[in-house]
Formats: sequence, C-alpha cells, structure tokens
Amino acid sequence: TFWYYNNWDFNTLGAIYEHTTRHSIFDAFDSEIARPIGMEDYKSSDGQYVTGAASVYPAYPFDMSARDLARFALLYLHKGEWRHRQIVPAAWVEESTKPYSQSGFGPGYAYLWWTGFADNAIAPIVKVPDGTFFAWGYGGQFAFVMPADDLVVIHRAAHQSDIKLRSIGRLLWLVLDAGHFRDIGPDASIAAPRGDRLAGDALKQVLSGKTLRFGDGIENGPIRIRLSEDGGAAALRGAEPAQFDTGTWHVEDDRLCRDWQKTQPLHACWTAVVDGAQIDLFDRNGLMVIAARIEDH
Repeated sequence: TFWYYNNWDFNTLGAIYEHTTRHSIFDAFDSEIARPIGMEDYKSSDGQYVTGAASVYPAYPFDMSARDLARFALLYLHKGEWRHRQIVPAAWVEESTKPYSQSGFGPGYAYLWWTGFADNAIAPIVKVPDGTFFAWGYGGQFAFVMPADDLVVIHRAAHQSDIKLRSIGRLLWLVLDAGHFRDIGPDASIAAPRGDRLAGDALKQVLSGKTLRFGDGIENGPIRIRLSEDGGAAALRGAEPAQFDTGTWHVEDDRLCRDWQKTQPLHACWTAVVDGAQIDLFDRNGLMVIAARIEDH
C-alpha cells in the first residue's frame, strides 16, 4: 500500500451528501454548524463549486474569516459541544481526528484532518503535543487544534500564497513559546545563539573534502552530501550509502550553494552556521532547513 493525497474521494463525498439530503452543502453548513456556534461572517454564498478534468464531481471550498474558523476549531477542541449543546457527535470528533495513514513527511491523515505536524528529523521545526490535529486549506489556510494545551491557532493568508509548512511551524513555535508551553523543541531560527557564521575561504576550508550527514531518523536515511575538493558533489542515502544524485557545490559569502542534476530544487543556497562538527543551514527567511554533522569522507 502507499499514501496518495487526492481530491476525488472528497468531491464524491460532497456529491453523495447533496444527493442524499437534497440540500446544498453550503446551506447545510450554515444551518447545522455556522449558526449554532455563532459564526459572525459566514454565509452560504461564501462557498463555491470548482470543477476540473480530474473528476466529474466538483470540489466545494469555503471562504471563511479567521474568527469563524477559530469557532469551528473550538467546536472540535470541545469534542463537538457548544454551550452545552452537542453539535457534532463526540464519537465522530474522536474517530475523525485519529490518523489512519502516514504522509511520509511527518503528519498523519485522518478524515480530512491532518494529525501531528511535519517531521523534525532533518531539522527542528516545532514539537506539538500528542493529540494535535489540524485543517490545512488551500493557499495557506490553517486551523490547529491542540487539546493537550487547550489551544487553537488559526492562520489565514491571501489566496495563491506559497506558504511552506516550515514557516507555519515557526509561527506555532513562537505562539507556544510566548505561552510558556513546555517541550516545544529548540529555537530553529538563525537569530538563536549558536556557532559561527563563517564566510568565504574560511567556510570553504571547513567543508572542502567533507561529508554532511543528516536525517538519520527518516526512511532510508541518513542522507550524506559529499563535497569534493574540486567542487564536485554527490548525494547518497541509506545505512549502506547509495548514490542518488550528483552535482557541484561552492561558497557565496556565508552561504553554501549546491546544484543537483535531478533533485529539486536543482539550485539552492543556505546560510551556514558552524559549531565544531555541527553545521546548520538556514533558508532566506532565517529558518533552519538542515541540521548536519561534518564528517570525513
């Protein structure tokens, strides 16, 4: 078996619901959920049907304000109960927010809810408490429910936003840190105190002829990046290292840059911070993307 995210079954479910009840899913949401929990902005016209060649049944996304989405998240935080009225059966809330498959990049997948969060095996992002689940909407819309912390966190963005899960993880870390929650993982920003930001020849001297090893905890890990003295690079993975790509590497100021033949993105540069045999690589937003050990070939 394998995990494959797609919209077809979701679209079909909506068609089955509307055929069975003879009600628009947007009208039903308004009368059965939005009004009972006091949503202030939602109206049926905020939903729309979206068709495409992949399915004869349309998708049915909702536009929703942050405060209305927060109410929906709170409804699930309270196991479907709102002001002593059971809006969604508690048994359904429990069943629908348990993972039934694994995505391969960290979170599990339940009934349209994601569970947990992204994997911290390559670089720390944030540690969320057990039992966390979240809705991940189109264009960077998120609703996190953390029953262990009695907390919901909402993120809204303009449509078409290219928001990475790592950036959302940073937001969660800042929220949890501000609330003095425990065991949230280290500060993975470049602003946190750690080693030296070497540049130019000093950085090249540390890396030339070395191997960067990271991702020991991932499937088919660890990953090794061999940086040859002549500027060549090779990518290998597994306990018995098997090469899966080749390319080149160079240094630009305080950044390590590499170019691969096959692996996306083909070109990438990261700011490097070195602390002994540890090297942390940060993206242009100052977020750690790789935490590696510097080893001899």
